[in-house]
Amino acid sequence: MEKSFDKQQVRRARITAIILASSIVISVISIVYAFTSKKEVERISKDADKVVTLAAKYRLEAEQIAAEANMRLATALKALDECKKANTK
Repeated sequence: MEKSFDKQQVRRARITAIILASSIVISVISIVYAFTSKKEVERISKDADKVVTLAAKYRLEAEQIAAEANMRLATALKALDECKKANTK
């Protein structure tokens, strides 16, 4: 009976050790994955910041080009009106 009890204790200790070791392995894998994911997120965040900066720059350029185009259009329409007035006289 004593040997059976000792065997049960050894078996329980082994099972506990296996469970704890498995938990440690899973924890280490999770930590490595978390750090890897963090680095990837930081890289993507830097890329996103660059894209936002470029988008703002190109938006300003587009607004300037649109303003210039509107000025040219207004000048062209004014010249067209003057031509029409000159032709009707």
